Amino acid sequence: MGAEDVRETFRRLLGRRFGLAAPATLVKVGAPLLGSSASLALTGRRGLPTRLEAEGFAFAEPDFEPVAAEALRALR
Repeated sequence: MGAEDVRETFRRLLGRRFGLAAPATLVKVGAPLLGSSASLALTGRRGLPTRLEAEGFAFAEPDFEPVAAEALRALR
């Protein structure tokens, strides 16, 4: 699942037809204020649970959408 898939899932769950992208300059200024990396926000990272799965870890919910929906419910 890529960043666009994550954004699409949140747009669908929030009932939004589209999302506006933040200008790169705003991200570069704002990310450090939020304790994050601008490069992470602008390019993303792809992480795979290879080691977790090799160690026998089983995710309670392997699909992203139900987890995202639960996180949004918890915020409301």
